[in-house]
Amino acid sequence: MKRGCGRSARAALVAAAVIAVATGAGAQTFGQFTTAAISPPGEGAFFLTGGSGQARAGIAARFEFSEHGDAGLQFGYDRAENVDSYGIGVDYKRYLISSEGTVPIDLAGDLSYGFLSGSGFSRSLFGMSVIISGVVPAEIPIGFEPYGSIGFIGTWFHHRGACDIRRPGSWPCRADDASTDSGLLLRGGVKIRLNDEFQVYVEVKYDDTASLGMAMNVVF
Repeated sequence: MKRGCGRSARAALVAAAVIAVATGAGAQTFGQFTTAAISPPGEGAFFLTGGSGQARAGIAARFEFSEHGDAGLQFGYDRAENVDSYGIGVDYKRYLISSEGTVPIDLAGDLSYGFLSGSGFSRSLFGMSVIISGVVPAEIPIGFEPYGSIGFIGTWFHHRGACDIRRPGSWPCRADDASTDSGLLLRGGVKIRLNDEFQVYVEVKYDDTASLGMAMNVVF
């Protein structure tokens, strides 16, 4: 990465990202399952997550746009508060700091959008987060890359349910004024490199509740 004025540009990007996270909306729709490092030209994954009263499963793919950014696509199933939903999520990730520069870590900003629908309910999710990661030096064939992210997630409820027993507890009903919600989203995990083609992600998420997820990733 270029130095000189590049350092001041990176500093400005980091400051802008921190301000955005402090005022914004989370990360990827079904799970993060990516580090701050930019992905190879193409990779795909199968993922599962679960927690108290919630479960998610699906497939995902990431594609390199440039040496500074990549994009992700997710299709999946979500169950929470006895509501079954299916949906899609997209996100764009871009370097704020690269480990190829003067520091041994990667830092990236991520923007995401997701849409979930099912059981008569539908909602959009808007996310913004900052991701940090770094490779653990080791003299073994298997590599470890811990990562973490902090962000906010915002939800827009398209169809609000009737005010009856069918309505999920956190879902606004037609008598409520609010049709949006937002909150802090924290994620942490580790990417385990089995070889150049196969990786495993183990990830913990916390917003209102905690959940644990795993993904098997294959580089195209």
